[in-house]
Amino acid sequence: ILKNSILNLYHYKLSNLDMDIIKSIPQGGNWKNIPENIMKKSKRLLGIQKTGGRTTLYGRLDYNKPSYTITTYFNRPGNGCNIHPTQNRVLSAREAARLQGFFDDYFFWGNQKDVLNQIGNAVPPLIAFLFANNFKKLLNVKKSIDLFSGAGGLALGVKLAGITSIIANDINYSATVTLKINNPEIEILCDDITKSQVKEKIISLGISNNIDLICGGPPCQGFSLAGYRKENDSRNKLFIDFINIISKINPKGFIFENVIGLLSYNKGKTFNEIKILFNEIGYKIHAEVLN
Repeated sequence: ILKNSILNLYHYKLSNLDMDIIKSIPQGGNWKNIPENIMKKSKRLLGIQKTGGRTTLYGRLDYNKPSYTITTYFNRPGNGCNIHPTQNRVLSAREAARLQGFFDDYFFWGNQKDVLNQIGNAVPPLIAFLFANNFKKLLNVKKSIDLFSGAGGLALGVKLAGITSIIANDINYSATVTLKINNPEIEILCDDITKSQVKEKIISLGISNNIDLICGGPPCQGFSLAGYRKENDSRNKLFIDFINIISKINPKGFIFENVIGLLSYNKGKTFNEIKILFNEIGYKIHAEVLN
């Protein structure tokens, strides 16, 4: 790494059509600003024009307004509000990481797809900090475990709050390498949490280190006890493992992060079931949607 170089300053190539589209969109604008002669060149744009689409599609950021959520497709102009405010290009990896709240010295390891996924899937560290800081103030939390850690957005927020992260677990290799590079003091366990020996190691370390906070956002789209549960959906098991680890370590509290769709999935029954299961192991749940 060259001295004074900007980490992960990756720029993404765009097609000639994408460039024509981008040039036609003003700051703060979106697909509705694209002229008809360019619209006709794209079947996707014609489809959006016919049926309507989110105003973030083909969106250009505005320096005077907040950015939109960073997704794993910020290298594409048509998948969100990913166009640079004044330059005719999409966001670089570093710019997307900045909007997520990562500092410029946080390095993302892996190929282009790895980096896109790590940044887009991350919990913004500053949001994680606000949660962790309140846990520290209210419950005197000192040590944590980060499950489904990804590149370490939650872990970084916990660290910023002055809480020591003992171990982090994820099955994605490139994400765990990123986490270890930026947090060498954390023990990283890159493995499948559904394996009994992996789970037992996490629980053993949690108990021996007096862990009082567990963080994570396990996938639970396939989880339901209300008639829609698919027994062959491995995502169901991930949530069960998450709650099982919490029940065995018995921390003072936990942070469970997920997307807003969880609240309406299966008409809200799935989320209610999740709350019931946490109540059954002795935890009172408070949940809110963050804008």
